[in-house]
Amino acid sequence: METDFTRLPRYARIGLAAMLVASLPLGLRLSWLEPRMRDLDAKRAALAGREAELAEARGERARLARARDGVDELGSRIERLGAVGPGQDDVSALLRRLEVLALESDLTIRALRPRPPSPEGPPTAWSYRLHLDGTYEGLTRFFRRVGGLSRIVAIDDVAIRAVDPPGPGRTIAAECTASAFVLRGAYPRDLPGGEEAGR
Repeated sequence: METDFTRLPRYARIGLAAMLVASLPLGLRLSWLEPRMRDLDAKRAALAGREAELAEARGERARLARARDGVDELGSRIERLGAVGPGQDDVSALLRRLEVLALESDLTIRALRPRPPSPEGPPTAWSYRLHLDGTYEGLTRFFRRVGGLSRIVAIDDVAIRAVDPPGPGRTIAAECTASAFVLRGAYPRDLPGGEEAGR
């Protein structure tokens, strides 16, 4: 059935026109604005994800820079340690120091025998096998004094046996290995030692 709007009363025409005008924003929102709002929300979510990734990447970059600084610091420390590794004179001085510590502890060094350097790991060690005579108390004093040296000297592979018959100031015979750790390449050549102390 056809309707002639011109025959409608004026207030009805105004009401219909008002309804049409009022429904235009809703239609516009449903047909054009709503999909674009959803698209904008999706883009905002993607942007937030990218910003989170960027923040994480910046944090990783900062952690990497700190780690690189730490590696550089460790490299500097290794170089400084390498610079103070014992040379030939240092080895001789340290061996003389061990002999003095043994005498101060009432021990006699019967022999000093060099051991071959350890091939394992970045650091290496020069080692000497010490053959000592004296008392158990003197041996403990010697170990304490070696522990007080400024350079780290490790004492291991200790073997102690009683002397039969014991004599004055000589109740035990002991053997131990004294080792000082150095960086590879700083191992001195032609190490002193291997000679009998003859004391």
